[in-house]
Amino acid sequence: MYNLYDEYLCKVLKLFLKKDISNADLEGIKPTKDLTLCKYKKVKTNTYILTKGFNVNSIYILLVGSCKCMVYSSFGNGIVADTMVSPYIFGLLELVIALPKYTASIITTKESVYLEVPVRIFQHAMKNSLIVSNICTCYFANVGQYYMDMAEIRALYNIDDTILLYIYNNCDKTDIPYKITTTRKTISHLLHINLRSLYRHLKILSEQKYFDVINGKITITEKQYDKLEHYCTNDLETKHYPIQIYPETLTTLIDAE
Repeated sequence: MYNLYDEYLCKVLKLFLKKDISNADLEGIKPTKDLTLCKYKKVKTNTYILTKGFNVNSIYILLVGSCKCMVYSSFGNGIVADTMVSPYIFGLLELVIALPKYTASIITTKESVYLEVPVRIFQHAMKNSLIVSNICTCYFANVGQYYMDMAEIRALYNIDDTILLYIYNNCDKTDIPYKITTTRKTISHLLHINLRSLYRHLKILSEQKYFDVINGKITITEKQYDKLEHYCTNDLETKHYPIQIYPETLTTLIDAE
């Protein structure tokens, strides 16, 4: 039966349709006294949202900000497996396939806002709201497509093309000039490229005017973005598809309820 929390989560997840979530939007979804089981949190950089190995008790809806996904080797070494930007849902995979523990640690890379929702409440909404279930379906479709694309890139393309595709897929044209804030070490882990080789290839690509390096950050101007876009979409026949849930993937589903 549809309840107050289902209605509330519909309202929250409808924000995923927006290109940008404003402060007014955030004020509008702060839990009232009737929704105390959901926790609205604003946190600083380097805050753990969830930790690998902890019990899956909550779903975390990232509304503003970005995070890194940390996994650990058998020797205890931490590796950044991926970076995610809002909007995003953490813990949903574990919930759907019934894993008892979180499979990775999620840490903020900038000031972020998220909503913590008990598993049973989120699960109820998934079963009783088409909007919630459709957005969750889009979440899995986006993430699945992203990892298939990344696997294809790593299998088919040379180092230069792999780097250019990574930069292109992580570049937001609405925020030009855009800076890639991910560290070189993280990029080397993500792309499985030796760190020394990465530096060498970045220098070559910078000299070819695909981007500039300003204060140590890979920076892309509008003209350089157009060059990247033409090369990646025409020569490499790929598309812009970073790891996040895009509003346009939801528009055909959101009117279902």
